[in-house]
Amino acid sequence: MSARTVGLLLWKDQCLDIGSGTCVSLTGHFLVATAAHNLANISKIELTPPHRNTTLPIFRASHPRPTPAPSDVGWIELSDNVAQASGLSFISLGDLEFGARHDPQRAFFVQGYPAQEIAKLSESRLDLALLSMGVGLISLDPGPASTELVLEYPPDSDEDTGLELPHPGGMSGGGVWTVPQFDDKLVWTPSSTRLLALVRSWEKQSRRLSCVPIELWLRLVSEDFPDIGEVVMPRLQPG
Repeated sequence: MSARTVGLLLWKDQCLDIGSGTCVSLTGHFLVATAAHNLANISKIELTPPHRNTTLPIFRASHPRPTPAPSDVGWIELSDNVAQASGLSFISLGDLEFGARHDPQRAFFVQGYPAQEIAKLSESRLDLALLSMGVGLISLDPGPASTELVLEYPPDSDEDTGLELPHPGGMSGGGVWTVPQFDDKLVWTPSSTRLLALVRSWEKQSRRLSCVPIELWLRLVSEDFPDIGEVVMPRLQPG
């Protein structure tokens, strides 16, 4: 999961904001799945790979557009040369889980880059700390019109009692991953990990993260890239 999660440096005039995204490769397009609001009204976007103090230029990005029910999903595309030289890992369509149902035998993880964890090492160098946190699933509407998956943050568990967790600002667009529950008799492999959703927003009072199911992102890129749509849309059809 960590090798596929990137930080977004979002410049608005002279102000720097932070977002998160996940690398996905579909039909030869090297994309970063993220939240649409990360891409609104910005003058410049750069990507920072995990564990590397460098930035990558982008090729192009989607422009958020109003819809009757905004899903808050967006994409960034890297050129072939930048993607292949970046050392980034990209997941494929088979690593995405859509039409998911609640399953108590699975665990859920959120990954992203909390803005308050940024360490400014110098004027030209930023060190972003990646947060990977196991969370509990509050609700998941599996219907065809589903636009929300809700997670608890901070996690309400005995193991996390007294643990000071960062404000999740900056984690917007980060991935929500599902893996089998940890078990002494279970052999865990990376192939069992699936990207389920993207973080959208956080409600401080209720301590809830609202997330967008990944199928809504797939529908967006299917509209914007006809060659992706030919492959993806048959998989998204109900039944």
